[in-house]
Amino acid sequence: MEIFEEKKFTGFGLTDSPAFDIGLIQHLEKLGYKYESQEQVVISPPEKRDDEYLMLKEVACTSTQYLEKNIPRPRAIFGPLNEQSLTMIYARAGIGKSWLAHSIALCITRLNYAGLSLGPWRVENPCGVLLVDGELPMGEIQHRVKLLKTELGEENPGAPFTIATAEELANTLGAQINITKKKWRNAITHYLKLRPEYKLLILDNVSSLAPGINENTKKDWDPINQWLLGLRRLGIAVILIHHSGKSGTDRGTSARQDNLDTIMMLQKDNGRTDRLVITVGFDKARYLTPDQKKPITFELIRGVEALNQFNKRTHVSNG
Repeated sequence: MEIFEEKKFTGFGLTDSPAFDIGLIQHLEKLGYKYESQEQVVISPPEKRDDEYLMLKEVACTSTQYLEKNIPRPRAIFGPLNEQSLTMIYARAGIGKSWLAHSIALCITRLNYAGLSLGPWRVENPCGVLLVDGELPMGEIQHRVKLLKTELGEENPGAPFTIATAEELANTLGAQINITKKKWRNAITHYLKLRPEYKLLILDNVSSLAPGINENTKKDWDPINQWLLGLRRLGIAVILIHHSGKSGTDRGTSARQDNLDTIMMLQKDNGRTDRLVITVGFDKARYLTPDQKKPITFELIRGVEALNQFNKRTHVSNG
C-alpha cells in the first residue's frame, strides 16, 4: 500500500526541523522511496515488485562479476563421480547393478583407499556413503558386503558406508520408504545435511523406492528430480539404480535423463557360465573425456556359494 504519491520539495521544507527531515528521508529510503539531492528532494514510492523479482535481482550479475566470484569446482570422488554428479546405472534384472554400486561404495569408504581401484576408476577423495535399499533382503546385502570387505579392507571411520534398508524399516517400525513422498525426501536430505562427511547417496532402486509412481510421466518424476537437483546444490552426489525396459533402454519417461550427468548401461556376456562378465557403457557422460567414455568390462568371479567380488582384471574397450 502506497503511503503517498510522488512529491517534490525544495531544500528541507518538510518541517521546521532539518534534522527531523533528514531522519524522515533516511527512513523513507529504507522503505524504497527515493531521495535525489538536497537542492530538490524527490520522494517517490518504491517500484511495485514481487519477491521473485527481488530474489532474481539479488543473484543476477554481469559475466565480469560472475568471473570474480570464488566458486570452487566440485571435488572428484571416484571414477566418473564428483561431489555434485547425478548418475544412473541401469540394466535388466540380475546383471550386476547392485554389485557394482556396492563395490563403488566400499572402495570409497575403505581405510586403505589410496591403493584401491575398480578397473580404470580410482578413489580420488574418500567420503561417507549412504545406501538406501528398497529391494534386497538384509541378509543378502550383509553377505555381499562381507565378501567385498575381505578383498577391499576395513572401513574408514571418517568416511563410513551406512546402509538403510526397506526391510529393516518395515520389520522394526512398520514403515515404508517412499521417495515420492516429500517427508521421506526431506528425511534423507536432513540425515545427510547433519553429516557433512557423506557426499554420496545411492538409491537402489527407483522402482522399489518410489512405489505407485507412473514411470512414464514426467509430472510424476518432477518432484523427485527437483529433490535430486537440491542434493546436487548441497554438494552431494547421487547414484540411481534402475531397470531397463523391453526396448533395452532405461524404463519410463525420458525426462529422468535430462538432469543426469552420467548414465551407465550394463550388459551381460551370456557366453560365460563360470563367471559374470558385464560391460559398462555410457549413454551419457557430461564430464568424461573420449577415452573415459570407452566401454569397460568387469568380471565377477563365481565362487562356491555366490558371486563374491569384482575381479581386479578389467578391460577397457578400444572401440
